[in-house]
Amino acid sequence: MNTKIVGNPEIVPNLMKAAGIVAAAGAGAGLMFFFDPVRGKARRAQCLDQAAKLARDSGAEIEKTVRDLEHRAEGLFADLRHHVEPEKPVSDAKLEARIHSKLGRIASFPRMIRVMSLSGNIILGGFAPAGEAEAIIQAVTEVPGVRAVESRIEVPALEHVAAQ
Repeated sequence: MNTKIVGNPEIVPNLMKAAGIVAAAGAGAGLMFFFDPVRGKARRAQCLDQAAKLARDSGAEIEKTVRDLEHRAEGLFADLRHHVEPEKPVSDAKLEARIHSKLGRIASFPRMIRVMSLSGNIILGGFAPAGEAEAIIQAVTEVPGVRAVESRIEVPALEHVAAQ
């Protein structure tokens, strides 16, 4: 690789000398800062304390990151296992709990919806706003263990809501 120096070629050696002088002066100032007979001991102790705190804090952060990665790996493994292994029958109580959990994240009024499970066949009842009824049915259909969904969800008419 050919490097062409533009301008005065004598400047480069002078710049290198200046950079060396500045680096030596900086190193000398740093040594004087830490080995000063009056305040040097306190500065060294403060530097050691800060380094120890940094090591402790980074150790805690590394532990948190490792735990997070472990949990993510467990979740990925469980998801892969779910897709590979044949689906095991789920108890009606467990299936209803899964659906209630899902409804809590989707529905505006999850307590207004009743859920009944009969061997994986789900019956939904209660009330839901007009825009949410389809989303609720779709979300319940995607819950693992659900075979079929029968919706008896009622959508209140707008006149009834305005009259109250």
